[in-house]
Amino acid sequence: MYVQRYMRHLPAAGEIVIFDRSWYNRAGVERVLEFCSMDAVQRFLEVTPEVEKAFAESGIILIKYWLEVSPKEQTGRLEARIEDSRKIWKLSPMDLKSYSRWYDYSRARDDMFKATDTPWAPWHVVRSDDKKRARVNTTAHLLSLIPYEELPRDKPQLPKRRRRTVTRNRTTRTSIDAARAPSTPSRQISIGHFQPRISPSAVAIPQQKQWSSPAFRHPNRQYRI
Repeated sequence: MYVQRYMRHLPAAGEIVIFDRSWYNRAGVERVLEFCSMDAVQRFLEVTPEVEKAFAESGIILIKYWLEVSPKEQTGRLEARIEDSRKIWKLSPMDLKSYSRWYDYSRARDDMFKATDTPWAPWHVVRSDDKKRARVNTTAHLLSLIPYEELPRDKPQLPKRRRRTVTRNRTTRTSIDAARAPSTPSRQISIGHFQPRISPSAVAIPQQKQWSSPAFRHPNRQYRI
């Protein structure tokens, strides 16, 4: 029994299972590429509607989508996979064989629709040349077929930002001169307000290389060019 391979994947209560096209491989690729006999294909088309009816009667919601693509769009996608090294992994030898059998696939599709498009498990055809629209429309359609309830929730609100506060880490240091004189109390100077003064004799700088701009002159500092 062909469908037996999928029995263990059927959903339990509260589960969702997504099958790819392999569910109907016998009616499509196996028929076109002669992987099975036509008797096997015919038997599959006869049994599948009854199996799907049993699924529906047991409470399973069975939704089937056929993504339709035009010959021009298919050619463009396959050529992109050949030319783009990022997509070459999507291209298989079977894709090349299937490309030349377009009309054989079309006949197989029509026979499959005729035999398996039933009131309890109808087919939904999606025009998928535009991938983005196809995804959005399929998702919207799928949600319209599944009963669900929206959970109530409060609308979140952004809180106000806290005011910016600046904390200055004030560190104290003892002057070197005060530390060397034990008889004199140590003098503490806040580093945030400490401005060292450089004596002109402390730095040997030739007079001809002093900074000449009056705007940057300091009476107690000399600058190297």
